[in-house]
Amino acid sequence: MNRLERAKMNLLTYGVAVDPEVVREVTQGGQLPLVFNEYATTSGLSLDIGNGAFYVNAPLSRTAGNGSAVLRRSNDGLAVLVGNDRLEARILPLPGYLDRTDAKGRRVADSIFTVGDRARLSPITGCSMACSFCDLAGLKYSKRPVEQLVEALMIASETEDLRHVLISGGTPSRRDYGFFDLACAEICKHSALPVEVMMPPRASDPWFVDRLVDVGVSGFAINLETSGIGEVSDLTRQKASLGRSAYEQAISRAVRRLGRQGAVRSLVVVGLEPPGHSLEAIEWLASLGCDPVISPFRPAVGTPLEQSAPCSEVMLTQVFEAAVEIVSQKGVALGPRCVVCQNNVMAPVG
Repeated sequence: MNRLERAKMNLLTYGVAVDPEVVREVTQGGQLPLVFNEYATTSGLSLDIGNGAFYVNAPLSRTAGNGSAVLRRSNDGLAVLVGNDRLEARILPLPGYLDRTDAKGRRVADSIFTVGDRARLSPITGCSMACSFCDLAGLKYSKRPVEQLVEALMIASETEDLRHVLISGGTPSRRDYGFFDLACAEICKHSALPVEVMMPPRASDPWFVDRLVDVGVSGFAINLETSGIGEVSDLTRQKASLGRSAYEQAISRAVRRLGRQGAVRSLVVVGLEPPGHSLEAIEWLASLGCDPVISPFRPAVGTPLEQSAPCSEVMLTQVFEAAVEIVSQKGVALGPRCVVCQNNVMAPVG
């Protein structure tokens, strides 16, 4: 593991303490938010380290005494101090459309959020599933009008330098599969950018992958999340009940249609189960030709696992180093391959 990878792992597991002077400057004396709580895994401070060497969403820490890094003013810019390393840093700016509304007066930021050059659109609020580590289940389930999503993307494109779109958010219920597929098709139709979809498989409809590819979807994140072995299956009860066969069908179809060059990936949450179980899942995913993604567990407020310990640096190191060897042997890579989209996951740096 090189020094940049060690720095990123430290930031992911221990977080970052921000110098009060920097907080006052960035927030304009408290008028602007320092962070924007998008997801449980992206609720920290988004940083560009070393002029694009890597991006990281680091949990905020009140003090560096627990091992966390410190972000402070350095000459004409910012630097993050991680152990004995001093790395140039830049806080990713909040989107320029946060105060914008669409033609019907709806907040644009309710439908879309951008990190760097990626826009995330959410057709569903809340979720039809209730994973113990995710805070989406606590939100009211509803569908966003398709035209609202398309208009939000058009407005965001005016202020942000976007390169790709990710359709994600809550999982639709079975009765809303048609709505979700229509939303994907319409977004692809109106987007000049590549469009990826993050969603679980459909045991009763393995052909959804082909239909979405046919309307223009260029990539999939079909997230396994846990091995499903033993008690951990209770944390993702609905997803685990689909069984490995459903994931294998969907992932294999996606790889056949889109190839093995990073267009298909699947996330494993590290820290919820013994590392050997996570590595078994990573090896199984890699054998299917998709890129495994390593996401360290962060306890989210308002979830059943709120008081649980986050993934440790020791465990993350063990899984990461073994996973690097696995993907090399299987001819895939640790994903996602977009460097900006690696901000909340552990991937090779440099």
